[in-house]
Amino acid sequence: MLQIKPVKFRLKALEIADASDVDLELGDKKLSLSVEALRITDNLVEIALHLRLLHDEGMGMKVNYAVEFEVKNEKVAEFIVTDETLQDTFMQVNAPAIAYPFLRAFVATVCTNSGLNPLMLPPVNFQAMFNARQKNGPVPAQKSAIIEVN
Repeated sequence: MLQIKPVKFRLKALEIADASDVDLELGDKKLSLSVEALRITDNLVEIALHLRLLHDEGMGMKVNYAVEFEVKNEKVAEFIVTDETLQDTFMQVNAPAIAYPFLRAFVATVCTNSGLNPLMLPPVNFQAMFNARQKNGPVPAQKSAIIEVN
């Protein structure tokens, strides 16, 4: 059984500006979230959350937020993260579900501190998203969860 433990939280990139000045590539949507599971070392995985958001006040926001997880397997003493590990439900569902609340809190704080109306990102059902993507075959780790909210 896999065990994961968050060990590092990192803001990789942040851009906030008038929506016309930020290339959000949202079309008629207000929010897009994608998730990547990336192998850092033999026992570290980075879950990268890429958010694009159109705030109600006309501001655009791009946030790349990452959480590094230490990965262990209680049945294997010298466990090594593989591509198969990255495609595992634990990495595609549980790890993003652990990381997402930190992104939500960060976005809410940034909006409030920058003078915008407070914004709370909607909850995400990573399990339902994973199940929907599984219908099309195995999910590549680098092209995992994508949600869009009108």
